[in-house]
Amino acid sequence: MVEQANHKPLKYGDHYLEVYGNPGVHQHMLRDTVRTKTYYNAIRHNRHLFKDKVVLDVGCGTGILSLFAANAGARKVIGVESSDIADSAKQIVLDNQKEHIITIFKGKLEDMEYLPDDIDRVDIIVSEFMGYNLFTESMAETVIYARDKWLKPNGLILPQKCYLFIVGVRDAERKAEIFDTWNNYTVPSTRDNENETDGVDDIVFDFSDLRKAVLRRPLVYQVKENQVTTEPYLLYTLNMKTVSRSDLRSLEMPFSLNLLTYGELHAFATFFTVIFTHTYKEEEFSTAPWERATHWRQSVFFFDKTIPIFPNKKINGIFKIEKNPRYERDIDTTISFTYDCERLGQKFEVTQRYNDHQF
Repeated sequence: MVEQANHKPLKYGDHYLEVYGNPGVHQHMLRDTVRTKTYYNAIRHNRHLFKDKVVLDVGCGTGILSLFAANAGARKVIGVESSDIADSAKQIVLDNQKEHIITIFKGKLEDMEYLPDDIDRVDIIVSEFMGYNLFTESMAETVIYARDKWLKPNGLILPQKCYLFIVGVRDAERKAEIFDTWNNYTVPSTRDNENETDGVDDIVFDFSDLRKAVLRRPLVYQVKENQVTTEPYLLYTLNMKTVSRSDLRSLEMPFSLNLLTYGELHAFATFFTVIFTHTYKEEEFSTAPWERATHWRQSVFFFDKTIPIFPNKKINGIFKIEKNPRYERDIDTTISFTYDCERLGQKFEVTQRYNDHQF
């Protein structure tokens, strides 16, 4: 008998703070040249926007964006970071002689009652708020909170727009390696010689319940371009100047994917494009499989069934995300789709749920 415990929602889990307090995580992000150079260029090429302005860096991490803003001529930069990496950020500011410009606040932005130096409002918000699948970790909501409380009416948010896309993926090898091996568990043989027989059959246990559990977790890895089986479909446009926090609590996004090839479909993958708008020179980057790899890679949602596919057919469905009621930084995803495979006389109707529990 298994007893079910009564759980209360977990707010701002300690593991989240522990993960982002690890310098190795930030080293991984800093080495993402696509991400770091795009932010650097978006700020460097628009010095006129930063000169003598007040900048708020939401989730500042090591303070790299704060340093970019200070170098671009900002009068004051306020970096906010909830994890212990904030202590390193403070020292980095000192080591780079920027303490007269940059102030690092350690704690949740939502707990800040006022800004330092009698500042009422900021001119610009900079943040790297995008998580896996764009929305994982819910950092966008923190930026929205900062926008509503601290940003001037005509202030800027960098980046301002993100576009979330979905594509179909074939990856039979990974599906078999990670998921299908859980169907049955065979006890490793204790025979000294594989050809030796002792009259006893191998012991096999049914572990298929673990397969179901593993299938509920989206994977994050770099999909190869030749594994993409459909045209990309735009699921959602995130405009950080207009979106509300309530908008992001639940999103139901229909999609219609045009199949490009024969073969099999094993999963859907999501990626996003980020655009720095309202600048003299627009900068952008994409996490698409055919672009240079980033630390976000793609989020891949495998499904239980393997779907036979043919070109010039459509897969229609709904991609729904909701905030997890127990873990405030996580999202729950439900993907429902239909596909009429006329050549084989089969119609597929699939609904599968996923939990992207990171912390």
